[in-house]
Amino acid sequence: MLNLVNNHAGDYGTTALLDTVRAVRANGVLAVGAGATLAAARRPPVITRLGLRIGFVGFSDIGPSSFAAGPGRPGTQFASPGAIAQGVRAARRSSDVVIATFHWGVERATDENARQRAFARTALAAGATAVIGAHPHVLQPVRRPGRRKLIAYSLGNFVWSAGSPSNEPHRDPAPPAQRPRRRGREAAAGAHRAHSPASARALSRVVIVACAKTELPATSSCRRRDSNPRHADYDSAALTD
Repeated sequence: MLNLVNNHAGDYGTTALLDTVRAVRANGVLAVGAGATLAAARRPPVITRLGLRIGFVGFSDIGPSSFAAGPGRPGTQFASPGAIAQGVRAARRSSDVVIATFHWGVERATDENARQRAFARTALAAGATAVIGAHPHVLQPVRRPGRRKLIAYSLGNFVWSAGSPSNEPHRDPAPPAQRPRRRGREAAAGAHRAHSPASARALSRVVIVACAKTELPATSSCRRRDSNPRHADYDSAALTD
């Protein structure tokens, strides 16, 4: 499963975006949140594992707005309360568990903002089991707002260094004198959060939630089988543009 909803999906135009979608699918991976039309971008891919149907929806809250899909225009699905509720409910009709993914928030902010919280509440109220976020490039809190519910506001970066000027061709880094300086406990807490394994824990919790949803014990056996793509049955209807 690959989430294509982000603020760089359309950097090289709609032809390149559609080529990306086709390449992803050709390699046996399901694409989330992008397509040849708004209807295609909204269509929730579904994976069946251990008898559990898991649906995915993706939304972006980061521009440019020209990346947004339309009735006859390729692009990605943008976030709004109405779109989130509609998308999650549609996925819920064909799924036992819905994972809502978001590209949102403020880069390098280590806490979620009110807009993220509002969107997460909308997704959960519409029937999502988990909300998984990205874009800030640093870890943000992982919260359990209810039984069998999870919000991971930002999983941070797996490898890429968000503070490396060489990896930011579109941004002129601020000179050292202009950068905010943190001291004492604040600096220590920031360093701990930047390198915490919370991202991996967040993803493993999603698997546990999915297992619990079917009243299966969240055992290592369940997690191991769930992580093996050979145990997945793909819903071919979800791949149709």
